[in-house]
Amino acid sequence: NLVAVPLKELMEKLLIVLSEKEKNIIKRRFALDRKEHETLAKIGNRYHVTRERIRQIQNSAIRKLQRHVMHTPISKINSVGKKIIMEHAGLILEKTLYELMGKKLPLTSEMQYFTLSLELDNTLVKIGNTAQFLPYWKMTNIPVERLMKISEMAKKELEKSAKVMTETELIKKIANKGEKEYDANETFIASLLRIDKKILFTEKGIGLKNWREINPRAIRDKIFFLLRELKKPMHF
Repeated sequence: NLVAVPLKELMEKLLIVLSEKEKNIIKRRFALDRKEHETLAKIGNRYHVTRERIRQIQNSAIRKLQRHVMHTPISKINSVGKKIIMEHAGLILEKTLYELMGKKLPLTSEMQYFTLSLELDNTLVKIGNTAQFLPYWKMTNIPVERLMKISEMAKKELEKSAKVMTETELIKKIANKGEKEYDANETFIASLLRIDKKILFTEKGIGLKNWREINPRAIRDKIFFLLRELKKPMHF
C-alpha cells in the first residue's frame, strides 16, 4: 500500500548514511527543509569552496544513497514514478509527472523528497529549465541530441504549415519522417511537444509560440485578431 509509505520519514532515515556536510548539502540542494533549493554557487560560498567542489560532494552523496535505497520501501515509490515515465515513452514534463504521482500518493508536502528519491534511480535523470525545454525527466539512455532533432522537425512542420495543426496531425507528420532515424514513436513525440518551449497548445491546435495570432504580444494584437475572427472592420 503506497499511501501508507511515509516517504519523508524514510528519506530522513536514509540520510543518516551521509556525513553532516553531505547531508546539509543534499538538504539545501533539494530544499528538504526549506522552500527553495540553493544553487551550487550559494552553497559553495557558505563552505568557502567552488561550485564544482559542491557538485562533487553532492554526486558522492547521491552514490552513497543509491547503494542503500534498494533495501528500503522508497524503491516501491520509485518504481511507480519510473512506470509513469516509461508509459510516456521515457520522457515526461516534470509538472505532469508530479501531477500523476499526486493521484497515486499524497505527495503535496513531500514532492521534494520524491524528487530526491527518483534521483537515486540511475536509469532516470532530471533536466532542469533550459533555453529550449521546460523541466523534465527522461530515461538516461535517451540522448538530449535526439530531443533537439525531433524538436527541430516539429518546428519545421509548423513553419511549413504556417497555421495551427491538430496534435494528431503534427505527431503523425513527425513520426512518418523520424520514427526510423530517431525512434520517434507517437507517444514520445507527444511528450516532447509538451516540454518544448517553442510549442504552444491552444484550443484551436498547436502552433509556434512566436506566432502573434495565437500568442498576441500587445493589446493591439489582441484587438486585431479578435476583430478578424469576428469578421468586423479592422480600422481601429
